[in-house]
This record gives sequence, C-alpha cells and structure tokens, in this order.
Amino acid sequence: MKPSTPVITLLAGAALGVAVLVASTLQTSSAAPVNPYAATSPASAGTTATLPAPASSGAVVTLPPSASSAATSTPTASATSIPTTAPAVSGTVPASADYAAQVSAGGESGGGGGGSGGGSGGGGGSYKSAAVAVSVHGNKAVAYVCDGHKVGHWFNGTVKGGKLDLAGNGAHITLNYRSAKAAGYVMADGHQYTFSAPTLHGHRSGLYESVAMVHGVKVKFGWIVLPNGYQVGSAIANPDSADPQVTAAPPLDPATGTADDGGVAIIATLISGVSGSGF
Repeated sequence: MKPSTPVITLLAGAALGVAVLVASTLQTSSAAPVNPYAATSPASAGTTATLPAPASSGAVVTLPPSASSAATSTPTASATSIPTTAPAVSGTVPASADYAAQVSAGGESGGGGGGSGGGSGGGGGSYKSAAVAVSVHGNKAVAYVCDGHKVGHWFNGTVKGGKLDLAGNGAHITLNYRSAKAAGYVMADGHQYTFSAPTLHGHRSGLYESVAMVHGVKVKFGWIVLPNGYQVGSAIANPDSADPQVTAAPPLDPATGTADDGGVAIIATLISGVSGSGF
C-alpha cells in the first residue's frame, strides 16, 4: 500500500524537529559557564587568596596576591643608638680614679689635652668643643658630657669590673676604664661622641659641679677643666623639670672654684673619685 502524501510530509517535519532539538541540546552542554570571580590581578610572590565561587557552582577560584601583600618590613637601626660594647682598655681596674678629655666624632680617638688655652669652649656647640669627664669612687661613678652650648648631661650610677653603662633622659654613655684611661661612647641630644680620656693627676683639672638659684631660677652648672687649662661648661636651668634649658656656663676660676653669673656668685665643688669629694 502506497502512503499518502500528507503522511509523508508530517513524518519528515517531525524528524527535522527532533534533529534541531538534539543539536541545540549538545551546543548548550558544551559551553563553559561564565565565572564572575575570574578576574585576576598581576602575579607576584607570596601567598594566594582563595575565594568561594557562586552558590550555583561547586568550584573555587584562586586569585594571586597583590604586590603589597608580599612586602616585608626590615627593622632599621635607631639613629640615636651607640655601640653596645665600649673599646677595650688594657691595665688594672682602679678603686678610684678621675678621667677627662675632649670628645671626637666618627670613631676617632679623643685627646686628653685638646683645644686651646683657657676659657670656656662655648662657641658653636660642635663636637670639637665638647668634653666628657668621669669620676669613679669605689663602685659609684659620676659622668658628665657638655659642649658649652646646648648639650649638658649628667650620669650617676654604679660600676662593675671596670665597666660603666648608663642611660636616661635621652642620653647614653658606655665605657671601659683602667688605671691609665677610660674609653667609650656618648650619645646626647642627637650627638654621638667617642672618647679616650686619660687619668687626671692635677689637683685643679677635672669635673666641677654647682647648684644655685640665679635670679629666682634653679640652675645646675657643670664644668670640665683639662690639664692644659681648656675648659667647657654648661648651665641647666630648671634641671628637675620635663624640659630643662641648657645654655653656656660662665667661665670658672679653678683656682678659687668660683664663677659669676649675672652678678650672682657661683661656688663650685670639684667631683673627685680619688678623694671622694662630691660623691
């Protein structure tokens, strides 16, 4: 029996529809879904960050870190630090002694009698005019550094085995001392000094101190007198306050131990490790 023309046409249309449906299904299943988290940042060293993908997907997306996440900070040395170990000094450790010298900078060794003649070394406030003095009496020590301008720091503490290391009020001193000399470093008011100070034997050279009321203001004076007559001194107004003011001290007469500050007589005391005066 020969099929009629309408039936053939219906079967052909059905077959074509099935073919189109199958092709559409295959094309949809082969296309990859678009991931909204697929954006990447420039590659850099370090850890990676993993973020969950949308809930409709079970995948995870890994993002490279930003450059800043891989950066590390390296601690830098403090600009106000000094070497933790003082220069070695040979000889025996004395029970008492006095030392003084001008200081130097840049690791150079300071001399015991540098500077010119007498008078105050107050001009300029550079390390060239600064000096340091140290007196040791038993296990106690007094040290002083000044430049006759803006620097004036006192140190008081104990010594052990020929070593002294004291810090406070923004200043630090560390030194080794023996019978012939003391050597070390000082940091004060942003200035770093190094020194090598010989033992003092003159009865008028050394460290002098005075505390007096000058026109209603408490002032602590300090002078360092070297064997060649060079001297430098600073005056600290309101020394017990949070903001003491340092200026140049008036010249000291070592023969009488006196000075004149604006008409006010200042009587100084020699701090001596040998005699114990001032301790």
